[in-house]
Amino acid sequence: MNVTRQVLSVITVGICLLCLPYPARCGQLWPLPLNQSTSDRVLFLDIDKFHFKSIGFDSDILQRAFDRYEDIIFETAAYVPRSHSMKEKAELADKGIHRLKVYVATNDQSLNLQTDESYALTVSAPTSTLEANSVYGALHGLETFSQLIDRMDNCCTRATPPDAEEGGDIEMPHLGPAFAQGPAGMQSTRRVLSKHTGKNTGGQGARTESRPEQDELSQELQQFVLDIQGLADVLYSSPPEGGLDWDYDEQGPITDQLDKSSDMEDMFEDEEDAFEDGYVSEDDVSDDDERDEDGGAGLGRHHKKHHHKKHHKKHHKKRRDHSRMYLINATAIFDQPRFPHRGLLIDSARHFLPLSVIKDNLEAMAAAKLNVLHWHIVDDQSFPYQSNTLPRLAEYGAFSHAHIYKPADVLDIVSFARDRGIRVIPEFDTPGHTASWGKGYPGLLTDCYNAEEQPTGEKGPINPVRNETYALLWAFLREAAGLFPDTYIHLGGDEVPFDCWQSSPEIRAWMREHNVSSISGLETYFEERVLALASAAGRSYIVWQEPLDNGVKLDSNTVVHVWKWWWPVSAGAAVAEGDVGGSQPQSAGMCELSSGCKPPPGIQLDAAPTGWTNEIQRVTSKGYRALLSSPWYLNLGPYAGEAWIDYYTVEPLEFDATPAQASLVIGGEACMWGEWVDGSNLMERTWPRAAAVAERLWSSRDVKDVDAARPRIAEHRCRMLARGLAASPGTGPGYCPQDAYL
Repeated sequence: MNVTRQVLSVITVGICLLCLPYPARCGQLWPLPLNQSTSDRVLFLDIDKFHFKSIGFDSDILQRAFDRYEDIIFETAAYVPRSHSMKEKAELADKGIHRLKVYVATNDQSLNLQTDESYALTVSAPTSTLEANSVYGALHGLETFSQLIDRMDNCCTRATPPDAEEGGDIEMPHLGPAFAQGPAGMQSTRRVLSKHTGKNTGGQGARTESRPEQDELSQELQQFVLDIQGLADVLYSSPPEGGLDWDYDEQGPITDQLDKSSDMEDMFEDEEDAFEDGYVSEDDVSDDDERDEDGGAGLGRHHKKHHHKKHHKKHHKKRRDHSRMYLINATAIFDQPRFPHRGLLIDSARHFLPLSVIKDNLEAMAAAKLNVLHWHIVDDQSFPYQSNTLPRLAEYGAFSHAHIYKPADVLDIVSFARDRGIRVIPEFDTPGHTASWGKGYPGLLTDCYNAEEQPTGEKGPINPVRNETYALLWAFLREAAGLFPDTYIHLGGDEVPFDCWQSSPEIRAWMREHNVSSISGLETYFEERVLALASAAGRSYIVWQEPLDNGVKLDSNTVVHVWKWWWPVSAGAAVAEGDVGGSQPQSAGMCELSSGCKPPPGIQLDAAPTGWTNEIQRVTSKGYRALLSSPWYLNLGPYAGEAWIDYYTVEPLEFDATPAQASLVIGGEACMWGEWVDGSNLMERTWPRAAAVAERLWSSRDVKDVDAARPRIAEHRCRMLARGLAASPGTGPGYCPQDAYL
């Protein structure tokens, strides 16, 4: 690490430890809002009277958020002792906040790429107001309100921040007159929201859940879909018992390889009674949290205890500590995200992730205003996703029968995420990364051959020339669409080992018969049909960049996910050099985060150097929407040093883009691939570094001052610890008040 950076880090943290007014200012926000005006007038939450009040469209999502943020504010926020005289109490009487009125302008609860996440917050006494066009904007506003109170202990002297406006009155910066209390003020705020979001906030009913219109299928593909649907109905109308060449793995299913003790059987009791109206209560901790195949259920017990501690909280007001005082400056904020897709990828195939850990991660995402969980749920290594239509996938492909996500688990995660304004997009990577699929359905995969055209006994990617392949995929996608409600599904498409396809006499004969002259043509054939099936299941799709790079003809509304690094090295060459070729490299220097540095020693370039900036420019120039992940591979580390700075200083639009191209970049995702992380260290490895990506995708482009961000991200990490969320130190030596209680 640069010595100067180390020195600056130590100096900055030292200042924070002294709790000077600046830069260790309390109640700093992460991510930084679009517009914020802060007064030096100090207010406090009235312990006896404070409550949330919905005055617009109400919903179960909003009411559960009220309960959740009461916990966060009164049980995790820092405070100062209440040791005031009667005179001081009288002086404070007009500074007590009794309520936060929350106005949601519509009853639209659809959660998609078009969801309005804007909000306007005014902190004043005795009534503060929060207004949003959707309940999800209101969730972001509640998070911001909690962060304004959630301060580090001993830093709450509330000295006037250097950039605060003088005087007690505040106005929305650059938005016109201050928000007044009462109906007139509400109408004013609604006009502001309409002006800045370009949307009517009149509350006239719910919008219809929609997805981008796909290109009209050719008659050939339309007939193909109908034929495959008919074949799937024949093959998978009931659980298959063999047939064709989709034979069982010789070792038998996972469930036959394990001792089925009574304790293990108890883990598979029906969980349907845990669901009410499609929602799983946070108080209902799944028994999956305690799964441990060898009887070592320590991690499960830890997470269950942790979640019971966090979520079994009732009668908030009765437990409020009257010896505490919660301070907050009078503030006005208008906020909305820069990009609509702000995601985090987790990988539950290389290591199984307990539900409690996934939920902790969702809590952390909500605190940083990330709104998409990209769930890479299956891969070569394991198939933990349980399909009722195709039960042999998990029976044979999971690590064990204790390492499975049942449909009830998926619905639990989706509901938990939705309550926090987070979409869940599953990734089912095809045609590569499918070795685990073949354990239950070997006939799905391609048999590989040697130069003498003798079978090697190895399996390659999904066989693209059999109708039975597409019948299975249709049955699978149709079922998955019923569990994952998001309009998008990620279909992968990366790292297809074409050599196995090329070695197959069956595939070569089919290509000659159908006049397919190249492997890219064969890949196009496969992708066209899989995407058509996804569309028939009611889903739009995201793919990694390789199909486009390989010349595959994609639907014009396909979202292309850019992950490639600075050097265009082949997957095979990367593996030979000790790296994991493809979308989840294990180790590399931080230099690759930049598009202008040299490749690491030993890597031979296949072509002229090109970076992710070149790739995203090419994707958008072809009219495709793009997601960026190339510079945000958190699993690469390093885990010592201020790695968050490298993620923070990336600019997604740092390429020669026209306005039309810039509008096609819909956001990005931080990625935490699972080779070296599991439930024991996922949170610490991911956070607070993922928060750096979150601010880059939420806040304005000109929010990029690392020195200004350092104390804010340090406070955000302490805030996470206060909420019971693990996060590793990211800014060098320092402390959090919660350290003594971990």
